[in-house]
Amino acid sequence: MKMKRFIAYALLAALAAPVSALAQSAADYPNKTVRIIIPNAPGGPTDAIGRVAAAYLEGRFKQPFVVENRPGASGQVAYDALLKAPGDGYTVAISAQQFIIEQATNKDWPFRYERDLTLISRLASTGYVVVASGKNPSVNLREFVAYSKANPGKLNEGMPGGFNADFAIFRRALGMGPVEFVLFGGMAPAIQAIVSGDVDFTGVVVLPSLVEFEKQGRVKLLAYTGKQRHPLIPHVPTANEANVGLNDYELTFWVAMIAPSSTPPDVVSRLSAAVSGMAGAPEVTSKIKSLGLDAEMLSPADSRARIAAQYRQYQDAVAAGQRMR
Repeated sequence: MKMKRFIAYALLAALAAPVSALAQSAADYPNKTVRIIIPNAPGGPTDAIGRVAAAYLEGRFKQPFVVENRPGASGQVAYDALLKAPGDGYTVAISAQQFIIEQATNKDWPFRYERDLTLISRLASTGYVVVASGKNPSVNLREFVAYSKANPGKLNEGMPGGFNADFAIFRRALGMGPVEFVLFGGMAPAIQAIVSGDVDFTGVVVLPSLVEFEKQGRVKLLAYTGKQRHPLIPHVPTANEANVGLNDYELTFWVAMIAPSSTPPDVVSRLSAAVSGMAGAPEVTSKIKSLGLDAEMLSPADSRARIAAQYRQYQDAVAAGQRMR
């Protein structure tokens, strides 16, 4: 009888231990360095947002948050590193939407965001600006579309990371002619290729550097894909204002913090609550605004809902036979 009682107590203790450890890990999280993986090259908006978040969270938790850039293979290098790390909250990623773009458009993509990833929070969002090389003869979006139709296959588009799916949808809405694609590891190298004249056009978020390049005549800013004009480039019309047949059109870029799906819910909640505090920190929101984006700290549930809706748009485009890459 005593032996049976001892075995029962031992089983209860064994079952309780993981629960106790989980509660403790969430309560004292983080108590060591947290790694933030960025699937893009340094210098672009995702990298910049990641560094803003890292600095804020370091101050909040008094622990190091270290940014690690892992560009390559449309984000696959970074997501592979993320998902091979322990799901304990000490390895997270800050990423734009390439993980849902690739899932929708690449049948060989090895990850499934619903199964493999936990959404901690959306952090920021904005529209895109259509950027053409200063060498292109077009002076507005309508002329640029006409040029693409008159010169099929002669324009090449810089593809920053995995955002080609967004601009495939935009090109289709504009009725542009076929283009060639040049792939880059992020927005910063794509912009540099436009500035140097090696690439004809691309779509990127509005960065202050673009305004300077425009003043120098090295790029042309043809249209903005938000519903309202962007405050950094108020002279640039929206796509709806560009007289190209669009009405109530919007195309959005966003950045989110994600973690492996095995991350304990209490750790996700603790990290999400800390991230939400960024919205009330003027030094954070002003920095994000200076990068051309709007701060957008959403709960995990709201983040999942927004991302799921956009993923369905990509799926619908693929199902309709639209070429996405």
